[in-house]
Amino acid sequence: SLVPDRVVPERVRALGFHDFRWLFVANVISVTGGFMQLAGVNWIVTDVTDSGAKVSFVAVASLVPFLLFSPLGGALCDRFERRLVMLVVNLLMAVLAAAMAVCYEFGWLTYWPLFGFALAGGVMGGITAPVQQAIVGDLVDPASLRSAAVLNSTSFTVARAAGPAAAPA
Repeated sequence: SLVPDRVVPERVRALGFHDFRWLFVANVISVTGGFMQLAGVNWIVTDVTDSGAKVSFVAVASLVPFLLFSPLGGALCDRFERRLVMLVVNLLMAVLAAAMAVCYEFGWLTYWPLFGFALAGGVMGGITAPVQQAIVGDLVDPASLRSAAVLNSTSFTVARAAGPAAAPA
């Protein structure tokens, strides 16, 4: 049975659980980085192509696989240990970001590689999103589930705003 290791105000009761605190912080950092990366990709596409349509195509390329692969992520988190699925997918996302950074540094980022990176990122995001939602219930007691759900949603909302704002121009 789960027992909080800290006493916190009722509204943020879930933060009393060690593993949930780590998930909350990790989600804010990870999702902020993802939105920074998306803003950077859109900026590079604009710079490389000077085409608003191509910027839109890259944005769609990251969204469509997200939608299509979310059911797979749900199946994976029901079948395998959620922490492991989350770890593997986030590691793949880090490798993808590193590969994109290397390509950028060597001047290899043209429209089509950027499009491919956006597709791959959408696949990874689609797989990990259901896992990030499902794991919340594993980390807190039933009385803290509402607080955990609100905080989890808040972490994504904060990251959606902070990511593009923090992206270098």
